[in-house]
Amino acid sequence: MNLQLAKAQQMLLELEEKRQALEESFSDRTVEVTVGGGVLKLTATLTYELKGIELLDEDLTNDWETLRDLIIAGVNQAMGEVTKSREEAYEELQSKFSPNLPGI
Repeated sequence: MNLQLAKAQQMLLELEEKRQALEESFSDRTVEVTVGGGVLKLTATLTYELKGIELLDEDLTNDWETLRDLIIAGVNQAMGEVTKSREEAYEELQSKFSPNLPGI
């Protein structure tokens, strides 16, 4: 029984180390989204930091209301993609350990 407990504790320590490494990697990983039929592209890191906004249709520079709406929609979509990517990364990590850790 002590051997199983020691093995489980070791696996939990390894899982925690890998989780920390995964979280550190989030600042280097990005998602890109386009909105408005491709007229606006946004890039964000998996740490929820917006890194870039690229306007692909210069005609929108004179239409501030539409541009504002596209930016809001784009940021919301980008943050949704960040959340999805983070969840997938955590699920992948957990799946590597779950079969070996009873009750997890």
